[in-house]
Amino acid sequence: MKRTMIVSLALLAAASLAAATENQNQQQTTTAKTDTAQTTTAPATTTTSAATTTADSPMVAAAKKTNRAAKKRVVITNDSLKQSTGHISTASSQYPVDIPTPEKGAEQVAIETRAKEKERAAERDKIEKKRAEEKKKKLERMAAAVEEGSLYGDVDPAAAEQQMNEATKDATKKPADQNKSNDNKHQ
Repeated sequence: MKRTMIVSLALLAAASLAAATENQNQQQTTTAKTDTAQTTTAPATTTTSAATTTADSPMVAAAKKTNRAAKKRVVITNDSLKQSTGHISTASSQYPVDIPTPEKGAEQVAIETRAKEKERAAERDKIEKKRAEEKKKKLERMAAAVEEGSLYGDVDPAAAEQQMNEATKDATKKPADQNKSNDNKHQ
């Protein structure tokens, strides 16, 4: 139903346009015939003006009446700007333009996170190496102590500490006593 309606409207529109164009063609041929008839009987100057006025559309006739070709065209130059009284303004200084910094893209963020992860991994490796060195030193000290036999094993820690203090006191007293005895001999 809709298709038949649309097709019939399209045909109607096409037929009316065809009729209108035929009508215009007939009018133009009749005016051309009358123009040729007038040229034979009338002087030549009047026939050309009559032919142009009847053949021109209203838009073309209006354009011809404005006489645009004879008007002076405006050309903008520095001299014409200086002489003009129009409103032209220029700035003596320009304020800085605030251009926002572009936001970081996904690739840039990914690169930065990888760099931070590498730094953290390097720090963790440093800490692990330091702990391993401390542990190794501690084991070396313990091995040296086992070789010397100074481990607490069967001995009381307080007693071992007391023996160490006495040994250090004896070591500091002996050189002082030797100096006194050497002084007495020389006298």
